[in-house]
Amino acid sequence: MYIYRTLTPEQKAELVQQRLSRGYPPHSPPHTIRDQELYFITAACYEHKHHMSTEARRQELLDLLIYYLRNL
Repeated sequence: MYIYRTLTPEQKAELVQQRLSRGYPPHSPPHTIRDQELYFITAACYEHKHHMSTEARRQELLDLLIYYLRNL
């Protein structure tokens, strides 16, 4: 995990060039599906530190997402 941080500057530049040549963003996952009605959203914190470890915290985030999506 996080292999990019262990690469040499030359390897990083080569990897970024490969991603750009394929039409991908330089440093994030490729988004190859466009213009869809439904998206599955995922996320991870830096180094996978736990910030949502309780049910109450997860529910709080879900409530906020629903609130903001309804009020767009």
